[in-house]
Amino acid sequence: MIDWAQARQLQDDVGKAEMAEVVELFLSEVDDAMETLQNSYDAMPAEDRSASFHFLKGCASNLGFKTFGDQCSLGEEITKGGGVPDFEISDLTAIYASSKQQFKGQYHAELG
Repeated sequence: MIDWAQARQLQDDVGKAEMAEVVELFLSEVDDAMETLQNSYDAMPAEDRSASFHFLKGCASNLGFKTFGDQCSLGEEITKGGGVPDFEISDLTAIYASSKQQFKGQYHAELG
């Protein structure tokens, strides 16, 4: 679910001292984007859906949230063409929540 090698790479890039701040910023932005998807998905035009999935995919990729990022990538590709993903936003929310919990729970063991 978490690609710890990617998370370590991010930490190497930003510095160990700054990592916690970067993580909190990313998680806050993802929380906001997920809330927007949950509340507005049905009313969003396809290009806004695709842009939301793209943004989430990028954040997930930086943090190493592999499973979540893979779902966002799938959502982006499908909505680019105006299609509807075969997953519910509530499923994506559950994957994100699980990823976030695992990340926070293993953060210190994995990244020091």
